[in-house]
Amino acid sequence: MCRSSRLKAYCADLTRHRVVLAILVYDRCALRLLRSALHERRVTRYVAQPFAERQGGFSLVSAIFILVVLAVLAAGIVKLSTTQHASASLDLQGVRAYQAARAGVEWGIYRILNPDAAPSVVLPSCWGAAETLPLAQDLASFTVAVSCLGATTTELNRSIGVYRISAVATFGATTSPYRVSRTVEATVSKCIDPANTPTYEC
Repeated sequence: MCRSSRLKAYCADLTRHRVVLAILVYDRCALRLLRSALHERRVTRYVAQPFAERQGGFSLVSAIFILVVLAVLAAGIVKLSTTQHASASLDLQGVRAYQAARAGVEWGIYRILNPDAAPSVVLPSCWGAAETLPLAQDLASFTVAVSCLGATTTELNRSIGVYRISAVATFGATTSPYRVSRTVEATVSKCIDPANTPTYEC
């Protein structure tokens, strides 16, 4: 307890967290009060720091972190969606390219085996350079090159020809990442027997 009126005034000031600079060398009570007041002021200064400011700083960091995570997820989803769309488109073009190449092979086989041609004792011959087959509708954007490689032989009085028909269907430029190419090949043979008139079939 502080007994003197002067010390009571100090006590009142210290209770209101007002530090009064005083040096009382011989009064232990005043020294104890001064230490207590200084300690309470330091603690009060820390506790009295606006909680909203500290909470606001933490919330800002959390918000930035969440935004970064969401941005990364959004970029990943967009990239995945783009990749899937491109893959589906390439698959569809691949199916169309196969159908175009198959059409080219069938066209080449028809040219060799042509059932509508007049009977002849001479085997048909392949054409020279690869020929381009024009297509329509969904396959019009494909370039189909049809080539033929043939060889003939004779067994007894029969002439036999073996032909390999190859068709290559392509879509897009050579350097394009969306370029699609399909190749279909078929081997056919034709036999002619001059003794079997009038069709000369073996």
